[in-house]
Amino acid sequence: MNAVTSRALALCLTLSVLPAHALYRCGNVFQDRPCDASGAVRAAPATAPSAPAPAATKRPLSAFTAVCARIGLDAQRFVWKREGGATLDQQMADLPNTHNRNELARTLEWVYQHRGSAPETRAAIEADCLVEKQKAADAAATLKNLQEAAAPAPAAPVPPTGTAPGATAVRPPAVVDGKARCADLKRERDALLERGRAGGSAATMDSLNDQKRRVDAAMGEARC
Repeated sequence: MNAVTSRALALCLTLSVLPAHALYRCGNVFQDRPCDASGAVRAAPATAPSAPAPAATKRPLSAFTAVCARIGLDAQRFVWKREGGATLDQQMADLPNTHNRNELARTLEWVYQHRGSAPETRAAIEADCLVEKQKAADAAATLKNLQEAAAPAPAAPVPPTGTAPGATAVRPPAVVDGKARCADLKRERDALLERGRAGGSAATMDSLNDQKRRVDAAMGEARC
């Protein structure tokens, strides 16, 4: 066994007996104590299990992700056809007559107004779609809140016609006002009749008759 082999074997034996949890690399030499130099690097334990990476926090998907992903895919297909030589008019004429034809037409016009590869165009239009739909949803929610705030208060319930024994019947204000008006008119008419029976000058009688006609007309309007 030559000298080089002996030194290598000795180094391996030395490393095998060093504690696995406290190895220090000092240049090309490993030892169980810190190096004197400031650049010593501590080796990781050979038997220590690696710590699991922290789990990524999952963010909730937007409610519009699926819709915007579909629009982005349509945009990508339009770009492929554009790169193949298709014009805007040609692709517009080939659009299917479906419920989302207007949406496809808007996407197609956007594709021909912007330049970029198919993946770049898809990513850009998906991002714009998410922003646009979120703004629309926010505007709708704001409008709903304003409408609810401006809505009139619910009308008071109409009291039932029958009342429990001992309870005071509550009549609607219109009914109360109408009966009170009729009572006043009747009293005024009776007073005019009483004055007419007492007699008087021709001018007095004419005035009483005019007043009685006005009271009679008022009683007719009030349905007394």
